[in-house]
Amino acid sequence: MLDQQSLGVLRNRIASGEIVLFTGAGFSCEAKAADGQALPGSKELRCMLWPIAFPGQDEDEESSLADVYECALSQSPRRLRDVLEACLRVDHASLPDFYSTWFSVPWARAYTLNIDDLAIAAERSFGLPRRVRPVSGSEPVPASSDELTVVHLNGQLDDLPNATFSAPQYGRRLPGRDPWYSTLAADLMSRVVVFVGTTLDEPPLWQHLELRGPKSRGRELRPRSFLVTPHLTVARRQMLRNFNIEHIAMDARQFAEDVLANLEDEMAAGARKRASLRDRNRRRLAVPDVSQLRHTGQDISLKQYLLGRDPTFRDVSDGFAVQRSFEDEILSDASMLEPRVILILGTAGTGKSTALHRLALNLDAAGKKVGWFDATAAEVGIPSVRSAIRTSGYDYVVIDDVDVFKAQAGPLLAELARETDAPRVISAARSTRAERLRLREDLQTVDARFIDAPPLTDSDIDGLIGALDSAGLLGRLAGMTATERREVFRGMAGRQLLVAMIEATSGRSFHDKIDDECSQLPAEQRFLYAVCALATRSRIGLALDEVLSAGGETTAEQLACIDALKRQYLVIEKGDGLLAVRHRVVADRVVAWLRRERQLAQPVEGLLFAMAVQYLRKRNTSSRAFRLMVGLLNHKFMIEEIDDRPAVRAIYESLSAILSDDFHFWLQRGSFELEKGDLDLAENYLNQARGLSPEDHRVRTAWSYMSLRRAAELALGAEAGWRERAQEAMSELDDIIELRGTTEEHAFHILGSQGLHYARRAPLSLDEKLRLLDRLRGVVGRGARLHTDSDGLKQLRDDLEGEYLLLAVPPDRDQLTTSHDDR
Repeated sequence: MLDQQSLGVLRNRIASGEIVLFTGAGFSCEAKAADGQALPGSKELRCMLWPIAFPGQDEDEESSLADVYECALSQSPRRLRDVLEACLRVDHASLPDFYSTWFSVPWARAYTLNIDDLAIAAERSFGLPRRVRPVSGSEPVPASSDELTVVHLNGQLDDLPNATFSAPQYGRRLPGRDPWYSTLAADLMSRVVVFVGTTLDEPPLWQHLELRGPKSRGRELRPRSFLVTPHLTVARRQMLRNFNIEHIAMDARQFAEDVLANLEDEMAAGARKRASLRDRNRRRLAVPDVSQLRHTGQDISLKQYLLGRDPTFRDVSDGFAVQRSFEDEILSDASMLEPRVILILGTAGTGKSTALHRLALNLDAAGKKVGWFDATAAEVGIPSVRSAIRTSGYDYVVIDDVDVFKAQAGPLLAELARETDAPRVISAARSTRAERLRLREDLQTVDARFIDAPPLTDSDIDGLIGALDSAGLLGRLAGMTATERREVFRGMAGRQLLVAMIEATSGRSFHDKIDDECSQLPAEQRFLYAVCALATRSRIGLALDEVLSAGGETTAEQLACIDALKRQYLVIEKGDGLLAVRHRVVADRVVAWLRRERQLAQPVEGLLFAMAVQYLRKRNTSSRAFRLMVGLLNHKFMIEEIDDRPAVRAIYESLSAILSDDFHFWLQRGSFELEKGDLDLAENYLNQARGLSPEDHRVRTAWSYMSLRRAAELALGAEAGWRERAQEAMSELDDIIELRGTTEEHAFHILGSQGLHYARRAPLSLDEKLRLLDRLRGVVGRGARLHTDSDGLKQLRDDLEGEYLLLAVPPDRDQLTTSHDDR
């Protein structure tokens, strides 16, 4: 039986819904096929396949099932399939009841080395709490999260004769980035796993177990797992202890009846947890009450706030977060909080989030009903967000990082402001993003107030020095007089609050300090730090298994590296359990250092793969995985941050198998080639994007851009079809401008710039050139009037005007040729 400590681990993990099942051949031994015979074990199955593999020869008992299967497959695939179908298709009507117990546990996932259909038979026989979703190990990660996913690592009966039996077959699937391989590796490393029906002697399984690695130096970081099997040798038992796997001397029936059957309460709790995960979108729409949130974060170190951690409510209520002078002004003047929308603006690290936390707590203390909406965690669309806030019943709703909604942020705030029955909204955004998103323009017709977070005042400085002194974090300031301390801060009063605190206490440049942290990390820790920084930069936290998956080669050493990063306070675990770099300003600098050192490509590739796997499980385009994946896939990000054509191509290529049906992937890959690479490749990739989503305006715009470039190239080479190609592209852009020109400027810019490029290269007559340029002048002029803040369109308008005048009134018209190349 289990000891009490192990039973406690099992209870806890089942109740959390985060436990994993892994079955071998012995798990199915009490199931029967349609002919009433028990499903064969490895030895019996080898005997059945021998006559197919070696007709007329005596059986060699030393040959493995995997080798015999490989030979039978080469001899007669049809006979092989018939035999396996007959002996491995489970008769659901005769299944023992204990299988119902096994499949009723709220497993996070189940893996099996078997190809039989036991899980489906159990669903038919017992009416399980969750629908079973069997998938083959080579399939893409499924979209649904409502079912129990059973991953058949060797394939299913329906895959015959192409199931994976032999070690060479299985080994060929392991290299590279395979979605289920990555998921399994992360599960084995980060979750409690119950192995059953195996003595863990299958070579393919050992390839995975090795990922758990030997016991690392220091404390054990891998979760305890369990092997349920009646007998195990002393040597193997000891070997498994080194992998933190405990042997339980029971068979599948006994474990179900003596252990699992007594954990009904834990199974019910786990089922509720799984249900809450299935309803994640609805749950994330909840707007928590600040009166409940003010007591969260009891396990955090309050001193860490002064070292750069993102603020919590406890930092304001019980910690070292100093009340700034501009906060005093807001709190002392009730009229400041009367507008329907209040937007606090400032650069990164100026204390906007701290101010929001303080305002929320003060309003709550004054008897107002205040809700807190985490925009970075919302995994739903804007209509659902608007509805949740509008119907929340609060007096105020506070939204930090409202600019995470990008172009929809302004319209969202404006619509809430117009609805008098909706709560007032207090929000914050980086000032640069607010300008880029034109938030002031979106809110100019509603009751809105903009508050700029100012530089540090003298009273702010005195408060900060006092907080640092109380926390014992004065650093180099400790040896100075009060006047000298103030002078140090006054010298950097215009700096970001976070930067000022770090530089004042350390005496070092903020950039130098972060750069040194990066350069001194061992390579393995630096890679994982980079992964977390890339996510934090986008205001997204990562689960442990996601960080491990991004690492590719999931090992015990990776867990130790993450633990080391947490001990050094480079990576923190947030209140929601997700990992992040301690502040976005720090993350920005980490990414900048990696870019300069040309060490960014591999972390981007790993994180992209991990997020693509997460996205493919749910296909939720509002999820954090999708938001992060789209941001990293963006061709502009690739050009600006990585700036290495072979490296970028390698990243896109590594994702092509799992994102082959995603138009956005092909759009970004094609756009990168269009800007920095090969026009033939750009055309190929954009045609794939067009085939998958022909009506998407971004695809149409990119395709038109490519097509105009191609037309100019064909014209320069005097190849056929260039006129038709150019006309088609320009007509397509005209349509896009009519549909979206009032809100987006991109199509104006593409038509103007690429039309000018085409006009300069194509062998057009003078009148044709003038007509084309006049048309482009009109379109771009209209765009410049619609988008008055676009310097790019203004410059393009001037370029077109100059080109038109040069042709219409040349210095010597007789010398003008019909072809005008680039000057």
